[in-house]
This record gives sequence, C-alpha cells and structure tokens, in this order.
Amino acid sequence: MERKQIIAVAMSGGVDSSVTAGILAQQGYKIIGVHLDLWSGFLEEKGEKKRRARAAEIIERIAQKFNFPFEIIDAKDKFKESIVKYFIDEIKHGITPNPCVLCNKNIKFGFLFNNVKKFGITKIATGHYARRLLLKNGEVILRKGIDEKKDQSYYLCLLSQEQLHIAMFPIGNKYKKEIIEQAVKWGLETKKNKESQDLCFLAGHDYREFIKRYAPGSQKIGDIVDKEGRIIGSHIGIGFYTIGQRKGLGISSNKALFVIRKDILKNQLIVGEEGDLGKNKFEVTRVNWITKGEHLNPFYANIKIRYQAKLVKAKIIPVGENEVLVHLSKPLRDITPGQFAVFYHKDNVLGGGSIKI
Repeated sequence: MERKQIIAVAMSGGVDSSVTAGILAQQGYKIIGVHLDLWSGFLEEKGEKKRRARAAEIIERIAQKFNFPFEIIDAKDKFKESIVKYFIDEIKHGITPNPCVLCNKNIKFGFLFNNVKKFGITKIATGHYARRLLLKNGEVILRKGIDEKKDQSYYLCLLSQEQLHIAMFPIGNKYKKEIIEQAVKWGLETKKNKESQDLCFLAGHDYREFIKRYAPGSQKIGDIVDKEGRIIGSHIGIGFYTIGQRKGLGISSNKALFVIRKDILKNQLIVGEEGDLGKNKFEVTRVNWITKGEHLNPFYANIKIRYQAKLVKAKIIPVGENEVLVHLSKPLRDITPGQFAVFYHKDNVLGGGSIKI
C-alpha cells in the first residue's frame, strides 16, 4: 500500500488503538487519529465524564508524540439511533443482543468512514486483533488474529467486502504481550486504561439498570414455569434474563434450575435442569457471507456461538440466501437467540449471522 494514502485511525484511548497509531506513524504512513464521541446512558455521571476526558487526553498525547492530527467526531445521535435502539428493542422482545458486532459495521466502518472520506482518507485502521488477506480475484478474506486468546474476528463478521477493502488491522499479526511491551517502550499507559468487558454505553452499570432507566415498559411481570408448564415463580420481564441463567431467578427448588427457553407470546420463562440446556441444532438468520463463494450446498465448518465460546464442528445447511440450519457435532448449552454465530474454516471467517431458536 502506498505511504501517500491518508489513514484514519479509530482511537479509543486504550492501549491497542494507541499502539496501532504508533505503528502506522513509524511506518511512514500519513495518519489522522479519530475519536468517536459515543452516546452513553450515564453521561451526566462524574465518573463517566472523567473517563471521557481522560481518553481524549491520552489520544492528544499520542498524537503529539507521533506528530499527527486528531479529531473528535460527535457520533452520539447516530450511535443511539442505530446501536442503542437496536439493543433496547431486542431486549424488549426477550432477545439477548450483541451490539458490538453491529457497531463495527454501522459505526466504525460505516459512519466514521462516511465522515472522513471527504478529506481524502482511503483506509480505516483499528486496534482489532484480526487479519485480512487480499485475493487475486479482488476479494478480501477476513482472518483470525494470530493471538488466539485475543482474536476479535468474531466481532467483524458483518463487514462487507467494501468495508474490508478499506480496513486495516495493524496489530492482527501480533500478540497482546508484544503490544504491551511496545506501549511500555513508547511510554504509553497500559494499566490505567484496562480493557473493559462491558458495553461502552452502560458506563460500567449493569444492563438491567440501563433497561429500567431507558425502557421501563419492558418490565412486564410474567410466570416462570417448568417444562410441564407448571407455574413455579414469577419474573420481572423476560428481557432481564438470558438462556442458561441460574442465579437471580427467585425460585426455590431442591434442584438447580436454569432458564432453558423463553415464550415471548405467553411472556413466560421456561426453566429446567442443566441437561435440558444442550441443543445440537438451531437456525442462523441474516447471514453475512464474507466472500461470494458458493453457499448453496451444505458444508462443514467450525462455529462459535459467542465471543468467548470454543469452536465446535458443525454442518451448515443453507435454506436461503442469508439463512442456514446448523447441526452441531455435539450439543452445546447457552445457545442464545440474538447472539451471533460465526463460521470458520481454519483461520478464515466464512460469515456470521444472528442465532434463532
């Protein structure tokens, strides 16, 4: 790639995006740091204001160190409209969403690029642990990052070919340990900005607290029933529970009981024993195929049903252009509607979509 091209680096203030910017700057690329100011459900809190100010301060310091400009783009309205609304709507319907996957497609490689391309920017670089490979036919393959423990290709499964063409993942061929070591060499902070496992717009709060605040109508009390339909308790709203949940059900039993299903029409939680959680088949809808390859015939692949889940071999049976049936080689528990199932062949991401049971 020509060094004359201008690259926008999506920067959060964290160590991964900071080192990403440093690597590109040292390689001689002309870069602009871009920080997206996203909506949060708790913007008024002192802790959240302090965290945001701190992130901007860190980005400014890195920009000065490597001598590149940086901009803060107000993305609050777009983020609230396309990501937060989706999250709330899914919860209301008893589904457990994964907004981070949608955010990468719609915000980082959608809204951000549309806002900066007018300045001659042709690429968006992020601190994701993932890789891309340009094929001779012009298609781009999305690949796992070489650090298996940090691989984030799962979160990028909805990217289109157009988006993969403009994407850069400079740390995808490195291990987290290397990134930390490089950050230390450059005098960048590595501890005060530790990685968050929470959704950014929750600002450290439990998602149930967020829902109570922004979607009070979702608190519709209903029955908790066993597999035979006997009422054994009540719930405060099916959106407040996830498949596989055991704690916080408020029911007494001489056996450990888990949420095994949700009946949206009856507004019921169905509970059962741990053995009832295992499923070996489910549907995946709104599938995004990374390449044009033939996806009309059944094929075998490894599948991941959530980011932290292990890969499992499965038979994928297409039933439409963007819908498949998945037959697992062994039953899995916690297969959750709304989460994303991502298909892999070795290190290559084939595609991914939303789980439906």
